[in-house]
Amino acid sequence: MIRKIEIASAILLSMLMSCNQANSQTAEELLPEAIQLEEVKGELEEAIKLYKSIVEEYPDNRPIAAQAYIHMGRCYEKLGKQDAQKAYNMVILDYADQEEMVKEAKARLAILYPTVLTEVRKEMTVRKVWEGPEADFMGEPSPDGKYISYVDWDSGNLAIYDVVTGKKRKLTSKGTWDDPIQFAEFSSWSPDGKFLVYDWYDDANPSWIDLYIVGLDGSEPRKLWSNAEMEWAIVYDWSPNGKQILACLARKDKVNTIALISVADGTVQTLKEFKGQGWLVWPQEMRFSPDGKYIAYDIRQEKNSSQRDIYLISTNGSVETCVVNHSLNDIFLGWMPESEEIFFASDRNGTMGGWSIQVENGIPQGEPAMIKPELGSIQPMGFTRDASYYYGIIRMSNNVEVIELDPETGEIITHLDKAIQHFEGNNQTPSYSRDGKSMAFVRRYPWNPGVGFTYGGNILCIKSLETGREQEFRPALNRFGWPVWSPDGSSVLVVNWDADDQMSYERIDVQTGLATTLVPAREDFSLFGGHHWSLDGKTIYYGLRDLTAKTRDIVSKELESGREKTIFQSKDGFDLSLSPDGKWLALCFSGYGGKAHVDIIPISGGESRELISFDKKTTLAWNSSLTWTVDGKYILFAIKDPDSKIHQDELYRIPVDGGELKKLGVKANGGFENLNAHPNGRNFTYSSRSERTTKIWVMENFLPQAIAK
Repeated sequence: MIRKIEIASAILLSMLMSCNQANSQTAEELLPEAIQLEEVKGELEEAIKLYKSIVEEYPDNRPIAAQAYIHMGRCYEKLGKQDAQKAYNMVILDYADQEEMVKEAKARLAILYPTVLTEVRKEMTVRKVWEGPEADFMGEPSPDGKYISYVDWDSGNLAIYDVVTGKKRKLTSKGTWDDPIQFAEFSSWSPDGKFLVYDWYDDANPSWIDLYIVGLDGSEPRKLWSNAEMEWAIVYDWSPNGKQILACLARKDKVNTIALISVADGTVQTLKEFKGQGWLVWPQEMRFSPDGKYIAYDIRQEKNSSQRDIYLISTNGSVETCVVNHSLNDIFLGWMPESEEIFFASDRNGTMGGWSIQVENGIPQGEPAMIKPELGSIQPMGFTRDASYYYGIIRMSNNVEVIELDPETGEIITHLDKAIQHFEGNNQTPSYSRDGKSMAFVRRYPWNPGVGFTYGGNILCIKSLETGREQEFRPALNRFGWPVWSPDGSSVLVVNWDADDQMSYERIDVQTGLATTLVPAREDFSLFGGHHWSLDGKTIYYGLRDLTAKTRDIVSKELESGREKTIFQSKDGFDLSLSPDGKWLALCFSGYGGKAHVDIIPISGGESRELISFDKKTTLAWNSSLTWTVDGKYILFAIKDPDSKIHQDELYRIPVDGGELKKLGVKANGGFENLNAHPNGRNFTYSSRSERTTKIWVMENFLPQAIAK
């Protein structure tokens, strides 16, 4: 018995020593040993065992593991075993980035199974690859899926994120938020993954936005293109041969162009022109076809519509075709690698799902096929070589809050951070009625694809503060917010954004939900800073940004006559709030472009009086984060917390007749939006926004592969 134990121990020790010896060898050392067993000694079974140990122990050493599977398949072929097919399939499915090995595997399968190829699909997976405040969807994945390009918004520099290790590396060094401001924006990888083309904004540059190319080797960026006649530019893609950049260029005459820019010398070839202003009229996504003959892009269907269709244009500009035409929304996501198939998002089935359609010679073939029923509000980023699709998801929550302050001391008595719990996260910009019995606020539902971070919603809610009952109205408006009650309580005044993102003031009847335009939208101005009714309801006061004169004005408009008058003008941005007696306007200058300060001016016009000013390091919140107390003694406003990494603002109070600034001890993300007082003098309501969060996801194994049975 003892002898058997000694023999067993010796065998075990020998096995352990052998195992330790194998484990001490690298994949690069083991592969030649296995090849010698296979090709020199002809010991195929032993070679297979060693190849298996390589792929099991070193799966992340992708070049070696792919070679091991190829050799394993050859051994099985010589042994006449069907396992050869499994080995080659593993290369195609799991090592698609190893192009030479994939070609060899497909070639071996074509010889072994010339007539029995079929379409099979591994189980589709969706996994999160990056989450956090730095996650950014303005870049795209590298062709091999190893990196994601992005903007480091702390510095403004272009950077790359290593998907496996989580390490980040800046590729530029001149980004700054000091004067003059400089930062990167959209970027795209070269086909070989060695370079990035990107937008670069420079506040001191007459052209504002230039295009640069930078290598991953740390070399200095090279300016590719600059044009002082252009107002903006966005890069989308490289041609498959690496010779051209696909971009959209916006001229100052409000004509946008789809253009090809030579990588060699920056010369521009214009493919298509279309008129319009703002990001809504630009393609959300554009890409070259894999063969480089066509460009697919999405564009809105018509003026004043946010719905999009997908078009194809040949790279010589001679042919243009609508390939996805539907009354609802279709958003181009990308060309499927090595195919003539387009991947796109559509809400034609009620939810934003993933679809595909085959294209031959620029012509759509058949009906679209659904790939994934639910995508959500995705921001397209692009495919990698192995047909994995990367995209971003944006989330921003808006909630109504109510605080109760002691009118004398300003101390907080209570703070309710989610005063409206129905459709929590989608409620914003509340307003108390003049009699204190109702609250109006705006709700966004459902969350709109592609505009998850914009202001406003599509439902006006009126809540009775006595019964808690809510009424909902859906006026015929695109997207609106910041309601302010009329003195008689019959309507609210809101700012509305149309499908061109141009702004107007609308009056919504709180009994019928019908909207009436009071200040129509125009291309030469935008609205900002707040809006108020006179005490008799016959006049409205609002902030207007004159885009031609480049001034910010306060305008009074008599509703009956339509007569308008500018009562204040400034070069700097500000919020405004009307005093309870209707005689004064409080102005809160944010500090962008100068020193922050709080003033009051008489409503009849005249000289302003400064209540307090700050140093250049202090910035005041905007989004109507300004109001008077009911007794007219104090003005409440918010200061941005310079130490907060999540962009918090803190509420303060200052006496109108002079006195010390008081910190009230309450903070909000993104400002105290539509801050206003209840007639009881104690309660104040506003909405705050959660920090915008971005998550980068990847869909894998959702495209069919040609694999042998």
